[in-house]
Amino acid sequence: MGRTIGARCTEAKADNVARRQAWQSMRIMRRFTRADILTTAEINESNLRKYIKGLLRCNFLDIAHERVSGRPGSVDVLRIARDNGPRPPILHIDGSMTDPNTGERWIPEGVEGFNTEARDA
Repeated sequence: MGRTIGARCTEAKADNVARRQAWQSMRIMRRFTRADILTTAEINESNLRKYIKGLLRCNFLDIAHERVSGRPGSVDVLRIARDNGPRPPILHIDGSMTDPNTGERWIPEGVEGFNTEARDA
């Protein structure tokens, strides 16, 4: 069944709101765990995992303290590496991110087939 012409996707809008809240929490705390963000922002775990993975790949976040494999309760402690402003970086399907504060597009290393000419046009 197709969508009605002019219908809006509320799921994508909800993801944007959740990621905006997560980004705001990250900026306030500076150093945090995934559990900290899940506690302070209305975002589900899978959405947060995807967003953090994109932020790490595009160097918006760093791992401040890596979890110890095999140690119960050990978690990654993350920190903000690049904070260009209050508007959250936008994760694209191809793995790249756009920073709406600066207008720059960040392409993670190892992303194959990204068409830079389409971006510049």
